[in-house]
Amino acid sequence: MKKSLFLIFIVVSSFVTAQNDTLFQQANALYNQNKFDLAIEKYNAILANKQHSAALYYNLANAHYKLHHIAPSIYFYEKALLLSPNDS
Repeated sequence: MKKSLFLIFIVVSSFVTAQNDTLFQQANALYNQNKFDLAIEKYNAILANKQHSAALYYNLANAHYKLHHIAPSIYFYEKALLLSPNDS
């Protein structure tokens, strides 16, 4: 029983990770097309899946900055810095 639950957890985790990777790639593509609002939606969808990383917060901050949303951009830059304090 425990072994099958563990396997189910691994499969579900793998699916969510793959889904988030796809969303991240889609968001980055939208960002590169200057579709910052749509990129932010994709980045937020990843956060809704309870996943986060310094790269995610950094890209989310950049998208907000491009739209002149200064307060959210500072917030997300700070979150990225907390996750990766040595990243220049």
